[in-house]
Amino acid sequence: MSIKMKPIVSSEPCPPLNLSQLRDLVLADAGLDQRRRGEAASALRCLAKALRQPMETIAANPEQLRKRLAAYTPAMAGLSPGRWRNIRSLLQFALEHAGIVTVPGRYRQAPSVHWNALLTLLTAYGDRYRLGRLGRYCTSAGVEPEAIDDTVLSAFLEDFQTHSLVAEPRRVHRDVIIAWNRNLAAHRGWPQRQLSVPDNRHRYAIPWSTFPASLKADVEAWLDRLAGRNPMVEWDFRPLRAASLRTRERQMHLFISALVIRGQDPAALLTLADVVTPERVAQGLRYFGERAGNRASVHSGRIAGLLLSTAKHWVGADQEALDRLKKIAHRIRPRESGMTLRNRERLRPLDDPKRLQEFLTLPQRIRAEVCRGGKPTRSLALAMQTAVMVELLILIPMRILNLANLQLGVHLLCGRRGEMTLVLEENEVKNRMPMEAPLPASTVEMLNVYVSRYRPLLANGGSAWLFPGRSAGGNKGCEGLRQQIQKCLRTRCGLRFHPHLFRHAAARLMLSNNPGAHGQVQRVLGHKTISTTLKYYSGMETTAALEHYDAQVLMLRGEACAPGTKMPYRRNRP
Repeated sequence: MSIKMKPIVSSEPCPPLNLSQLRDLVLADAGLDQRRRGEAASALRCLAKALRQPMETIAANPEQLRKRLAAYTPAMAGLSPGRWRNIRSLLQFALEHAGIVTVPGRYRQAPSVHWNALLTLLTAYGDRYRLGRLGRYCTSAGVEPEAIDDTVLSAFLEDFQTHSLVAEPRRVHRDVIIAWNRNLAAHRGWPQRQLSVPDNRHRYAIPWSTFPASLKADVEAWLDRLAGRNPMVEWDFRPLRAASLRTRERQMHLFISALVIRGQDPAALLTLADVVTPERVAQGLRYFGERAGNRASVHSGRIAGLLLSTAKHWVGADQEALDRLKKIAHRIRPRESGMTLRNRERLRPLDDPKRLQEFLTLPQRIRAEVCRGGKPTRSLALAMQTAVMVELLILIPMRILNLANLQLGVHLLCGRRGEMTLVLEENEVKNRMPMEAPLPASTVEMLNVYVSRYRPLLANGGSAWLFPGRSAGGNKGCEGLRQQIQKCLRTRCGLRFHPHLFRHAAARLMLSNNPGAHGQVQRVLGHKTISTTLKYYSGMETTAALEHYDAQVLMLRGEACAPGTKMPYRRNRP
């Protein structure tokens, strides 16, 4: 069954290729209100400016535009939320008018009589919204409720993917199906046809049950050795922590799964010795290379290193095999040193003093908003919790696991005068170097307000966790913290920041203000050796060093510029 939406406009103009042509098409239509034409043209220009591209280079393609817009927030564009919503609405209008978008953001057509009778049975707002969208879509396509099946919903998904700007079409499609099935069971008058719920998770790990039991047993024994769990066996390495063990297990599981996806028979993989042969290592790594766009990646490089280590220290492969594995690992390892290009790009907005100030003052601004919000609620408590997370990461750029595991009275210790110190023991940090960090008075005050007024609304049962989770007595996991922080920085500051980037931002800030302060960076970030600091951050201070030097030259020449003064021009940062 093929469903075709009715055209939105009676005429069928030649689809414009880019936003500039789309703007010209809208402006040339004398049938449109002059003000409407001007607003649409202005919105398209503002959109191109926000995306930092000429209008001529941005395709008027719904799929491409949806992906671009999904990664953007009003803060990234430097616009208010209201203006950003208006731009998106006018973009939708222009694309609909040109016939490029045939699935409108809002259906103006009422559902048919049969659909309306079905929708009146719904009481939950969410179901009315989701199934109302389906009803209006099907009414436009001439499809009544009794004809609904998986084929109709597939056409629904395809149209929303290719002919609309609706965000996350796959999620919309799945939510509609779940709502349909839920009401099928709840209402007698509902068409008795169960719809198939899609699994939209991007998984490629094949269950261990697919493989021989001997392989799983060998993997468990390998992990036991890495953990140093056998007290009767001597080892000449430092046992891995639980988090590192989970990472190694996940990496090995993904690689073994990749082998099967590439055509390997699982029954042939009896032990890890069968997995880490040069031929199979090359075969499996090709899969990761294809997923990364046929280029070397950090992920594939780390897996290659793990396989080489396993072949050498666990399997005991011969020297010929090890030499071949070393060559494979060398070829697949990224040639970049220091921070990745992606991380450098994400840090670049902080070159703007305004964006940097917004970033550094974000916790205080959130706290002020929360305190003005009146009586504490769970939503206000979560906002205050986010402010505390960001505040601690700005001042003490610790790793996400340490942040998640902070406990009152254990890691946050109060003195007699109200001062507070954050303490991490040797066995709690990655580099085995203990840390004590006195907190500023303003941070202590924020923590006290959070703990006394807002944390009780988030704690399920008694616990000392600074960031309690939903389970009784448990803490919020690393992934929960990561998502909470990322969403806040994205919406409030327009930054694509994950928690580890706070460490890079701290190094950048220190080196920008004091070129050559690698020793300070080493101590603040807790690197065991200065070589680690230089590996990641050497070159980051180049711009600041050149500006400082140029200022000295100008001063010696008698020009009005003192050392440390910013130059009236801007060099490109590495």
